[in-house]
Amino acid sequence: MKSTNLTCITLATLLAFAIATPLAGQQQAAKHHNYKVIDVGTLGGPTSGFNFNSRIINRKGVAVGGADTAVFDPNCGCFVAHGFRWEDGLLTDLGPLPGGANTFAIAINSPGAVAGISENGLIDPITGAPAFVATVWKNGHIIDLGTFGGSFSLPNDINNRGEAAGGAENTIPDSFNFGGFTLGLPSPTQWHATLWQHGTMRDLGTLGDGLDSVALFVNEHGQAAGFSFTNSIVNPETGIPTVDPFFWENGQMVDVGTLGGVFGGVSGLNNKGQVIGASDLGGDLKSHPFSWYRGADRPWYLRRAARNILVSASSIALVTRSASAGQVLRSR
Repeated sequence: MKSTNLTCITLATLLAFAIATPLAGQQQAAKHHNYKVIDVGTLGGPTSGFNFNSRIINRKGVAVGGADTAVFDPNCGCFVAHGFRWEDGLLTDLGPLPGGANTFAIAINSPGAVAGISENGLIDPITGAPAFVATVWKNGHIIDLGTFGGSFSLPNDINNRGEAAGGAENTIPDSFNFGGFTLGLPSPTQWHATLWQHGTMRDLGTLGDGLDSVALFVNEHGQAAGFSFTNSIVNPETGIPTVDPFFWENGQMVDVGTLGGVFGGVSGLNNKGQVIGASDLGGDLKSHPFSWYRGADRPWYLRRAARNILVSASSIALVTRSASAGQVLRSR
């Protein structure tokens, strides 16, 4: 099964801004930069950490993540964990919704609004797990973004307009366990890609006859990108139905397609509506990085020069600088 592949597809290394520019180092001596490693600490417990697939730090140097508190929960044999906001050495506890215990901060935008998850004190009646919902911390307030009737929802990104993108569970039975496949959380009902806009939830739908989808990115124009099942036919190569990346705009979900395989996902979306990601090739034994431009009828291979700079096909992200993606991405 491709659960590891799909999890890795969501984000990683940012392309250098000088990819399309000749190296100045050919004529100048290399300059060494000194960096300082800062321990952000915890909230009284033993560990802390950051999410690996989202914007965890904004342009003001404010970072968000999660840390253990000093409260030990004997039911799970672990410490209660809360999301945090770190700025200039100060760690601020992002506490839970009423009735909840654990929280985690996933992404932050430039104005400082934080998107994450919080338990709400409810128990999912089917799995028996504590329910958690998409949450925003803003100006000292905590906001429950809700679900489509299920127990769980999750934001993956938040733009500077305060619009969050992710997924939410509904109440329709789903035998494919999309939540378990993507989140490691057994989910007997469907997940749908979601855009939270100014207090309202928008169901972005799915591709084709697919039952499930999730959004991973939202840009400053409210365009979103993610992945979706396209049908309900299990592929022998992956053990699940076909997964295609999508681009969403103005109520329409567009199938980005793959490079010949039955599995693909997105790693980034910029403000021009350009998508980058990774896809299986035909036969689904190898994957390859791709780019896609709004209006294109298929994803494109990345040039060899760009591939050499990327860590791997499953650890890439799209820069927002206009010169970078447009100049290094070409059709093979």
